[in-house]
Amino acid sequence: MAAPASKDGQAKISPVARRTLQYTLNEREYAWLYRRLLKRLPKTVSGNVPSSSAYTTSLKKVPDFNAATIRASVRLFLAVQSALKLYEFVLSKISRRNQRQSRLVPKVPFWKSAGFRLSLSASLVLFLHRLLHRFLSRLRANLLTKDATPFRKRNPRVSKVLTSRLTPAIGASLAGYALVVAPNNDFRVVIAIYVASRAAEFGYNVLEADGWFKNRPWWVGSWMLMPPVMGQLLHAFVFDRDCFPKGYGPFIMRFSSNYSHDRPEHLPSGLPWPNEDGIVEGLATMSRLRYPPFVSPILFPDAKNIMPPSLEAISPVTSSAHPAIRSMSCALLHPSEPSCLKTYAEYYIQTIPRLARFFAIIYAIFALPRYKRFIADPSKELNRLSKSVLLSTLSISGSIGTAWASVCLFQSLFSRNFLPTQRWFWGGFLSGLPAFIEREHGQSHFFYATRTSLESLWKLNAKKGYWKQGKNGDVWLAIGGLMLLNAIYDYNVDALSSGLFRRGLKIARGDPAETSSSEVEKGKSETSKR
Repeated sequence: MAAPASKDGQAKISPVARRTLQYTLNEREYAWLYRRLLKRLPKTVSGNVPSSSAYTTSLKKVPDFNAATIRASVRLFLAVQSALKLYEFVLSKISRRNQRQSRLVPKVPFWKSAGFRLSLSASLVLFLHRLLHRFLSRLRANLLTKDATPFRKRNPRVSKVLTSRLTPAIGASLAGYALVVAPNNDFRVVIAIYVASRAAEFGYNVLEADGWFKNRPWWVGSWMLMPPVMGQLLHAFVFDRDCFPKGYGPFIMRFSSNYSHDRPEHLPSGLPWPNEDGIVEGLATMSRLRYPPFVSPILFPDAKNIMPPSLEAISPVTSSAHPAIRSMSCALLHPSEPSCLKTYAEYYIQTIPRLARFFAIIYAIFALPRYKRFIADPSKELNRLSKSVLLSTLSISGSIGTAWASVCLFQSLFSRNFLPTQRWFWGGFLSGLPAFIEREHGQSHFFYATRTSLESLWKLNAKKGYWKQGKNGDVWLAIGGLMLLNAIYDYNVDALSSGLFRRGLKIARGDPAETSSSEVEKGKSETSKR
């Protein structure tokens, strides 16, 4: 591994060993390994191993940015690949425990598998981003020196572009095109939307720091995203459930017991009863039929054709509805109670305690890493936790309840031909207004819902073709988000409110020292004299 010991008793590092270590460990990692393991080996072995100081000195003499870049890219590849393998293992264990029959997936070569392509794509993005940023930064620094004055005079437009402060950031972001290596599926769309939405969030922070919104009203904030977001999601939930987030549907129906009714226990097993999807599909069919009037079978038992054929699936619910109900949607949502307002009030009475228990468990789990704060000041932390639980409970319960109640409200206010399908969007718009309750502490919830809505919109466009996405549109969206992130990092790094993004961009750019900022500043002073 190493050459014979030098005069000072330390082993010399051969070029082959140094190159191997450079592509494997950095200085801190080798120092930790030397202190924990190599130093404790027998002297016959440890005498031929370079010390941590010798290894650090050799790297300073011959620094290699490319080795560090390859090392980081390989580690990212292995990390993503390991995470995906762990995810597949956990899913297989869960499916076996639930005794689910997993469908047979044809085996493909390892290099063609989705996991390998995704891992390779992530590592290529990091590798190309670091190389491009280093190359463009050095090129800019060289073009700003005195020796490059003739080139700048001959090519003023090219020089203006290459010497721009944002050129390294924007040029390096083109490395995001390596996402085309990843499988073209929903996960790639999620990555693109996440990067673009976080970039837009940080861009808003930049504008706010520059004083663009210093005179805004007190009630203006990120909560205002929720009304249009919830409008789009509710419309997709009713008419395009294949484009609706999978996790949202069961959660909504779980806390909608007043509007979604389980199969009665006394009902014979041979008789049909609509499930949750059947109820939502029935509401969608009513909207397309422009809300046909409800004729109670109890009052008119001999009446024929009182139910359109396409709504026969929900007839077991509506046939026993209260005779005082006039609307078919009300007969489906609350068949035993003719008062829409009373149903709405009972919903809060039954749902708020259940939602409070749910959020108490969730927030308690997320508060576990901050247990030291609870020990230091338990009353303050308990008050903060209780406030979060209460605000989230009121906001979510208000959103779900208002979405269901808007069906009854619009039936009583509008004629059956007025916006029969579009009213679902406006019902969702109303259901987003309770987000005002959580306006000070629910920013992360609002942005998550917005990303979910954008993902749903992307799927809707792929299904119905509202606009032309172009080839690899999600990849170009990710590139645009990455460009904005890099530009914000150079303009105002404090606007990146996420420490994870700051750390990630720092790693993606490589060693900041290699940028040669002193040369850049020197070039700036020279070009200012022109």
